[in-house]
Amino acid sequence: MRSTDAGLTWVNASSGLSGDIVDAAFGSATTGVAIDAGGMYTRTTDGGVTWTAEALAGGYAGAPATIAFSGPADVVVVTNEGWVLRSADGGSTWATPFAGWDTRGSNWSLRLRFVNASEGIAVGAYGTVVRTTDGGQSWTRLGGGGTMDRLDALRFSPAGIGLAGGFGNVIWRSVDGGQVWTPHVIVEPGHPAGDYRYVGDLAFAGTAAVAAAGQGRLYRSADGGLTWARVRLDPGVTFFGVDFASPSVGVAVGSDGANNVIRRSGDGGQTWSVVSLPPQPGGLFAVRFASSTLGYAAGALLLRTADAGQTWAPVSVTSLYFNERIQDIAAPASGVVVLASSSGIHRSTDGGSTWTRVASGRFEGLSFANATTGVAVGDGVVRTTDGGATWSAVGRGLPTMDAVTHASANTVIAVGFGGAIVRNEQGGAAP
Repeated sequence: MRSTDAGLTWVNASSGLSGDIVDAAFGSATTGVAIDAGGMYTRTTDGGVTWTAEALAGGYAGAPATIAFSGPADVVVVTNEGWVLRSADGGSTWATPFAGWDTRGSNWSLRLRFVNASEGIAVGAYGTVVRTTDGGQSWTRLGGGGTMDRLDALRFSPAGIGLAGGFGNVIWRSVDGGQVWTPHVIVEPGHPAGDYRYVGDLAFAGTAAVAAAGQGRLYRSADGGLTWARVRLDPGVTFFGVDFASPSVGVAVGSDGANNVIRRSGDGGQTWSVVSLPPQPGGLFAVRFASSTLGYAAGALLLRTADAGQTWAPVSVTSLYFNERIQDIAAPASGVVVLASSSGIHRSTDGGSTWTRVASGRFEGLSFANATTGVAVGDGVVRTTDGGATWSAVGRGLPTMDAVTHASANTVIAVGFGGAIVRNEQGGAAP
C-alpha cells in the first residue's frame, strides 16, 4: 500500500509478488525494493507507484528475511540463515550470494539497518547481533545468537569471567561483562562432541569452575571455563545446583529420581564425596552459601547447613503453598534469606525461623548486588531496593528468563528460553 499524505490515507499498489512480503526498504525517494520469503523481490523506481517482480539470484541457503539500503543504489538482502545478497544498482542485478554468518538455525526475526554506507547492524531472535563495517561484504557477531537451546545456568567470577549453560553440552564464556560470549564444548572420552548434556548450574572455586550437569556428571575447569573435564559420575543422578563456601569447599545438589542428593568437595571440586541424607523425595534444585559455613539447599523443601555442607537440617518455610517448588536462593545480608519459587518470592529476616511471601508469580532466579538491591527473573523481571521486602516490575517484553546474576554492581545479566542473553547496565532498573 502507498500513501502520499504521511499515512493519513492509503491506496493499494500491486507488488507483483504472490508470497507474503517480509521486508521492504527505500534507498531514495524513488527507488525501493521489497522481498518475500519465497525468493522473489519487487522493485520500484517511481516512489512506489508501480512495481516489477523478479526472482532473486539463486545459490543461497534459507529464505529472504530482511533488506536494507546502505546507499542510494546499494542494497543488501539477508536470509534467515545468514546468507547475504548484494546489489549495486538498486536491485536490477545481484552479486553471487555468500554466507555472511552462521545463524545456527532459522532466524525469522532478523532486521537489518545501515547507519551509513559502510556500517550496518542486523538483529534477531536468540539475541542475534551482527555488524558490518564494509557495506555488507563481511560480518562480525557482537553477541547472542549462538544457541537456540534454553540457558538455565549463569555465574560470574570476582575476576569478571562469565559462564552460562543449559540444554546442550556447551558452556558459553564472556570476559567483557557479558557483551560477547564464546562457546566451549564439553568433551569427554567415549562421547562425541555433539552428545547431549544438561548444565543446571555453574560455580567458581577460586580460579577454577565447576558445572553441575545431567547424567550424573560434575565437570571442572582449571582454566576459568576454557576447557572442561569430568570429575564425578553418579549414574541415575541429575545435578541441578552447585556453589562454593570457599575456594576449596563446595556442594552440589540434585536428585536420583527418588530422593535428594548432595555431594561435597574439600579440594576445589577435584573430588566429591556423598553426604548422607534421610530419604527425601522431590529433588534439590539450588544451593547457595551465605558464609564460609552457613548455606542453604532448596527444591521441594529447604535445608540448612552450619558446618559448610557436612550436615543438613530441614527448615520449615510456612509461606510456601502445597507442592510449591523453590528454584533459587539468596542471602543478601546477615539473617536475611530470600527464595524464588514456582509461585512467588519468600523472605526471612531471622535466618529462616519465620517467613513472609513478598511477591507472587513464577520466579526462577535471584541475584543481589548488595544487601539492598536485587533482581528476580522468571515469567517477568522484578527488582528490589530494600533487601527483598518489596519488589516492582522492571523488565517487560522479555522472553522467559531462568537465571540472573550481577556481573558488577550496575551490570545485570539474565539468560533463558531460546538461548536469550539480556544485559542491563542500570543495576536492573528500567532504562
